[in-house]
Amino acid sequence: MKRLAMYVVVLLMAGSLSSASSAAPGGARVGKEVLTALEAGEATEVMVAFRTLAAESRATRASAVGARRAQVLASVPEGGFSPSLTYESIPAMRGFVTQRGLEALAQHPDVLAIDVPQRGSQQLGESVPLIHADTVQAGGDTGSGVEVAILDSGARHTHNDLTGDIVAGQCFCSLGGGCCPNASSSQSGLAAITDGTGHGTNVSSIVTSTGTNAPTGVSPDADLSVVRVLNSAGNGLLSDWTAGLDWIINNRLGDVDIVNTSLGSFALYGEICDEASADTIAMGAAVDTLREAGILVVASSGNQGDNTRMAAPACLRNVVAVGAVYDANIGSYSWGGVCADSTTSADQYACWSNTSSHTGLAAPGCSTLGAGNASDSATASWCGTSQAAPHVAGVAALIKGRTPFLEAFEIEHCMRNSPTLVTDAGAGISVPRVDAADAISTCDFNFVSLFLDSARVTAAFKKAGVADDRLVIKGYLGPLTPIDPLTEAISVKLADADGEAFSATVPAGSPNWISTAPGKYRYRDRALQRGVKVISIKEHPKNPLGNPNGTFIFKAVMQDLDLSRVNTTTGVEVSVAVGSNLHTAFPTNCSLVTGKRLLCK
Repeated sequence: MKRLAMYVVVLLMAGSLSSASSAAPGGARVGKEVLTALEAGEATEVMVAFRTLAAESRATRASAVGARRAQVLASVPEGGFSPSLTYESIPAMRGFVTQRGLEALAQHPDVLAIDVPQRGSQQLGESVPLIHADTVQAGGDTGSGVEVAILDSGARHTHNDLTGDIVAGQCFCSLGGGCCPNASSSQSGLAAITDGTGHGTNVSSIVTSTGTNAPTGVSPDADLSVVRVLNSAGNGLLSDWTAGLDWIINNRLGDVDIVNTSLGSFALYGEICDEASADTIAMGAAVDTLREAGILVVASSGNQGDNTRMAAPACLRNVVAVGAVYDANIGSYSWGGVCADSTTSADQYACWSNTSSHTGLAAPGCSTLGAGNASDSATASWCGTSQAAPHVAGVAALIKGRTPFLEAFEIEHCMRNSPTLVTDAGAGISVPRVDAADAISTCDFNFVSLFLDSARVTAAFKKAGVADDRLVIKGYLGPLTPIDPLTEAISVKLADADGEAFSATVPAGSPNWISTAPGKYRYRDRALQRGVKVISIKEHPKNPLGNPNGTFIFKAVMQDLDLSRVNTTTGVEVSVAVGSNLHTAFPTNCSLVTGKRLLCK
């Protein structure tokens, strides 16, 4: 793993710190800049990342983080560290440290890294048709019921193209002693997201513009939560960006489905950067928490024209990193002193777009017309990977709106299945350019969703860090009556290469059925036989089957399976016995076998 401008703490007999790069067992990693800054003054601001708790659950994370922070602070002599930013759910803090405080922090076994806070900035028509989002919208999918969080410079919430879309606003901005609209480092409400640059307004409209003045966004009926994390010059601290993610975790979990970060650190990383610095450790922990909750995080790769490295947060393990292509022939285009494309065309990879082996998708990023910040009807054109990322976030919202039970890694898998590959010639790397229609088709589970062949299962689950012995089966049931789930059994079955079956059944009349409303039922998470878990049956909010009693979503997970032994001829047998009203419009790879058993191959 690459380490940028870092020293390892040396614990001397006298208890002081040396800038020599040798390690002491259990010592925290201290950035060279911290030592240099302390040589020039009595105190300096630092970012401190803690060790996480192995047994920590999402429900207890806030109390565990608070306890860890208190233990660390208790070890520091009085006046040695003054916190300037703490988090509810992220094991890190920012504050001013003295030499004595640094020595104490560096020796604490639960401190991983101490660094000077990193800085970063915003990452500065034809795009919607290019990715076929207009085709998806024409089919009735517009992101309704989905919420996308935007971390950026804010947004003009009164703009004609954003009116009614922004449901929550928050600001975390610490540069200059406080750069929120109220001149403090934090602020809540729509007044907190006043846009100082217009960048966030443009990015927000790419996701969800109504098309009143600017072109229609990718997902025009999606809602937005906007978090301002940049000052009026478009700059910010990574620790404030992490505060924005922490706010989502503690205030919008259950509402937000997608997070877009058209932001990038000034430092670039050629590898996965979750452990590169105190800032990336903290931000990576926040992203991992969101991923665990099923929330997809999208980030722009950066505009330095680097062929091997990307900015943070794009370089984090569980972030979908997005590079930029042109959306049309716009003539020659030059990006400052970085590079110039003498000619341009649709799907041409931009020379200024950063690329590494971690870049997951490309999307249109130049030139993107969207809502402007000058007035409520203004429009503005921007170029950059900042504009590419919200195209991907918008497509993710379209997928989530159509199939809300999908998890983050599944949405990513469906987008990366795009048939259109674009190549960064300088990097020699090809990545899929997002295609809304293809992604919707890949994730379109009219009845039962199955990743059948082992290669696709492996690709789908490895990205999320989940073992290869896990298969998810999902589907729609309908119509159901309030009595059906209480009197009939639901079972799932998988046949391996030897014909042996792994199966599980929700028993008829199970006491684990609970009613959430008349006619709406959910099955409580409960481990069943043979390593199979039936997770839930719940009502689909959009009722895609159009049944008078609603459409219900069935989801089961099979674990501890050898997927290399799955018999692709036998396939996966999903036996659904729910009253007499089993829906009979099956996809072409599924057929009804002996009554109510559905066999999909």
